[in-house]
Amino acid sequence: MNQINENLFGKASHPEQLSKFASEFLDSYLQHGLGVMSKKETEILVMRLLGECGCFERHRNANHDLSLLLRIPETRVASLRYEAMLRYPPEDPEEYARGRLLNIIWLADPSADGKNIQIIIEDRYVRQHLTALAKLRNSVIDTSFNREIIDIHWENLAAVMEEAYGAEIGQRFRDSFKKTVDAEHKLSFAEAKKEFFKGLANGSGKAIPGFVKTIAKTLTTGDPT
Repeated sequence: MNQINENLFGKASHPEQLSKFASEFLDSYLQHGLGVMSKKETEILVMRLLGECGCFERHRNANHDLSLLLRIPETRVASLRYEAMLRYPPEDPEEYARGRLLNIIWLADPSADGKNIQIIIEDRYVRQHLTALAKLRNSVIDTSFNREIIDIHWENLAAVMEEAYGAEIGQRFRDSFKKTVDAEHKLSFAEAKKEFFKGLANGSGKAIPGFVKTIAKTLTTGDPT
């Protein structure tokens, strides 16, 4: 049991996280009396509290890892995570989704043919947000291989970035990734990605929201301050 707790809550902080989890679980579960909360609602509550304790961030392949730890199918983990986000949304859902999208793009790779950007998004809440933004800009995304793996051309992703973060950030993204196909200023995918995020971290003015700069600085330097 201790090993499971450490895997869920983190080895260094799991006593504190476990205490927080237990306290908040009991407060919610007993709010209307013992046994009133249904089995499904209880499962959604557990998934919400695991998310709030940082469990998903500690596991890059979170759905798979949690399915093994909780002994339930991976598809059920994904479904419960999504329902938990809908039932207990973040204080600012837009900022949450946009923040997570930046983290996901930082981990993105080029597609096998080098023409597209391949993004892995296990979090269905964020994936739906990206899909909605793409529809607003008539941008094409491909999930035919696996719905958690999105293939999108960098021009289409630049349009999504404009919709999510504003024209300047979208243009910065376009300028950086255009260099991956520009013979005169040829950059590798990794170099273009680093140039874009460093530009966000060091940028000034109202066009770059504070939370975007903080995330970009944390990703590029490991230090949010």
